[in-house]
Amino acid sequence: MNQNLKRIFTIVGLVLAVCLIAFGIYYLFFRPITPAGPGVAPEGPAVEPGGQLPEIGEGGVVPVGPENVNRLIPSAGQIGEKEISEVAGGGYTKVSQFSPGKINAPVMTPSGGFNYFNATEGRFYRLNQNGSAERLSDQRFFSVASVTWSPSAEQAVLEYPDGSNIVYDFMANKQYSLPKEMQDFDFTASGGQLAAEAIGAREENNWLVTANTDGSNIQFIERLGGRAEDVDVNWSPNGQVVALFKEDVNADTAGDFRRQESGEF
Repeated sequence: MNQNLKRIFTIVGLVLAVCLIAFGIYYLFFRPITPAGPGVAPEGPAVEPGGQLPEIGEGGVVPVGPENVNRLIPSAGQIGEKEISEVAGGGYTKVSQFSPGKINAPVMTPSGGFNYFNATEGRFYRLNQNGSAERLSDQRFFSVASVTWSPSAEQAVLEYPDGSNIVYDFMANKQYSLPKEMQDFDFTASGGQLAAEAIGAREENNWLVTANTDGSNIQFIERLGGRAEDVDVNWSPNGQVVALFKEDVNADTAGDFRRQESGEF
């Protein structure tokens, strides 16, 4: 073969090879991808044009609103009785309204029920083990700020925003007034006495006190002074510890007021 023809074929082959390589690089890395329109792609799920979001309602999610609430939550008629269970097990569970009012100060009773204060009605109730609620008293109590129950849940100290304090005996349906200076109450295990802080106008008039639940026989146990905020009234089951306090002396900061029969520590 003529040498000139060889050179021509060689040059043409090199040019074709370079063109093929260049086309391959362009196709793999630089070719513009045409966005697919809405619909199902040949090898994948539906796609949207790049840089766009689907309009409301196209994504399959029902917007939350009054007009769609029935679509989200089935009505009682749409659920068969056999589908509703008394016990939570992953499906529809039967529920009932506990109380129509605001519930405050719930406490478990020794019998296994619950006492609570319905702040909306201003009444105290007992929720029995069978789920029925009954009034503890026909007396109504409005604007109660705090409730402290006795261990038997048959008595409670009620504190009011103006500082007034009463003890109400739900078994006897009687109430007893306590001094306004008293706060941070706690009952003995028997419920016959209570302890509290008596906060006066001056620090030297701040005391840890005990009293009968009818407000009588007030005993001054320990002068608190400026330590009232560090004292936690907490009558121990054996009746020997009336309150706990913390004192910033060293790493061992916990202590207690111990009451003996003489009223001294």
